[in-house]
Amino acid sequence: MEARRIVLMATGEQKPETIAWLAEGPISAMCPGSILQLHPNIVVILDEAAASQLALAAYYRYTYENKPAWQRL
Repeated sequence: MEARRIVLMATGEQKPETIAWLAEGPISAMCPGSILQLHPNIVVILDEAAASQLALAAYYRYTYENKPAWQRL
C-alpha cells in the first residue's frame, strides 16, 4: 500500500470470481486483495475472460474510454 502506483494484470477464465470480489466486493480479510480498493493509484488490466463477472464492466469500459488525456497511461 506504500507503492506510488500498483499495476494488477489478470488473464484467463480461472480468475473472474477473484477479480469481481477484489474490485467490487467489500473490503474484507476473506479477500486480502480487496484492500487495493483503498489505494489512490492502481491500474487494473484484464482480458474479457477475467472481467466476465464484473457487474460494472460496462461502466469501467465507458470511464476508461472517456478519461481526460492527462489521465491516460
